[in-house]
Amino acid sequence: SPAVAAAGAHCDRGDQDLWDDGPSRNVTARHCSIPSHEKRWYTVEIDTLVQTRYKGDTLDGGVERTKTLHHRTIRCLGYTTDADKGTVDWFGCPPV
Repeated sequence: SPAVAAAGAHCDRGDQDLWDDGPSRNVTARHCSIPSHEKRWYTVEIDTLVQTRYKGDTLDGGVERTKTLHHRTIRCLGYTTDADKGTVDWFGCPPV
C-alpha cells in the first residue's frame, strides 16, 4: 500500500538463509530505497526474496533447496550498508 511504502523501505531483491532451527534473522538485500528518518523498526517491502535452506546448521552441509517468494513485507530492527558490494544488511528480522 502507498502508506506502507511511504513509511518504510523497498528492495528489489533479498536473500535469507534458513537453518535446521529456523530462518536467519538477517536479510541481505540489493537495490534498496531507505527512508531518511531513523526509527526503531523498519518495514521493508521486498519484490523477490530468495530463501536458501542449508543441510544442518553450517554452510559446510551444502544447500538442501532454495525457494523464491514474491512481494514480501518484513520488519527489521535496523540495517548496515556495504557501499562496495551495493548491499543493505537488514538485521533483527523476525520470521514472517
